[in-house]
Amino acid sequence: MPVGFHGYRKALEEIIQKIARGAEVEFIEEPLAAAIGYQVTEEREKLFMVLDFGGCTLDVMLLRLSSEGVHVVAKPDRSRMLGGKDIDKWLAKYIEEQSGVKSDLISPRLLKVAEGIKIKLSEYKMVDFDWQGSDTCKLSREDFEGILEGHDFYKALDRELSYVMKKARKVGVTIDMVEGVLLTGGSSQIPSFKDKIAHFFPELSASNSIYDHSPLTAVAKGAALYGTSDVVDRHLGMAYAMRFITEGAGENSGRYYSYEVVLEKGESLPFNKTFSVMPAKTLGDQNSIQIELFEIPEGLITRRWVKEGKVEFIKQVLKHAYDDISLEGFKTITLPFDEPVEQEVFVTFCVAESGTLKVRYSLDDVEAATKATKVREVDAGIRLQ
Repeated sequence: MPVGFHGYRKALEEIIQKIARGAEVEFIEEPLAAAIGYQVTEEREKLFMVLDFGGCTLDVMLLRLSSEGVHVVAKPDRSRMLGGKDIDKWLAKYIEEQSGVKSDLISPRLLKVAEGIKIKLSEYKMVDFDWQGSDTCKLSREDFEGILEGHDFYKALDRELSYVMKKARKVGVTIDMVEGVLLTGGSSQIPSFKDKIAHFFPELSASNSIYDHSPLTAVAKGAALYGTSDVVDRHLGMAYAMRFITEGAGENSGRYYSYEVVLEKGESLPFNKTFSVMPAKTLGDQNSIQIELFEIPEGLITRRWVKEGKVEFIKQVLKHAYDDISLEGFKTITLPFDEPVEQEVFVTFCVAESGTLKVRYSLDDVEAATKATKVREVDAGIRLQ
């Protein structure tokens, strides 16, 4: 199934139960299946980026893969609704404009012609075509790339790659650690798509570590292998937020606090995430900091594009105004200090594969807060969903 489409899963389960009542059904996300199906594993664990670009969706997933198993490091909340069918529609509109034959609706026959041109352009730099008796026209790869550029295709691809790498950096994985890229799905064979990936991973391209030899069979083969192997892929099933006082909050601002989603639903287990917090100056001397976690129901979560520095990515946020919601505190965690603390504190949430939570904290920089030096640790005594 595509990444994150839980309604899709439920619908399929109902259909399968009608066909084969009592059957045990297990689902695997397409890029994960593709990674297994490529069979490029070694006994040593390696870090792979998988890009599954098919007819309807674009999936990007970062995972650790070995001959013994697979573990997802980072992935989007759900697949991007962008695929070969969208490109066929863009190309069909272009064909109409070039041939001088226009209609209100794109016909299925024209979409088929557009798909054929797209496939041929993976092998040829120029393709001849005609539509409904018009003079023969030519379409080059450069023209095709201009169509994709005009619909912000490359920007969308950049965003997906940057978002997954942004999530990966939160668990200590950087782009230079990626050891291979796997391309799957028919649309992944578009030359400019492959060029874009090679530009994103220049060293892997130079070492011939971008694999695209099984774009149409890897998912099915991987699903079959997954069904006969003991592979576990665990993720956080619920989002969690912290409540904090914002600067200048008070009677004049009309808002005393804010919620921030700190543990996003769907994050792969295990993971570490580090944040910085400041003690509230209005409370006087503090020998401890209390962190209160809140469970966020699915109905209150939305996903929005945000920008941090030069990177744009999708982030889970609360979709209602703070004064319209009432969240019950899930767990309060106390971080003690030997003396009053006035400076910035770095806090790392350490979520184990089982979902158990430990909190590490330090007055040093973020790097120190994620290591075993000068760091205190508190067992939260809870298991996250």
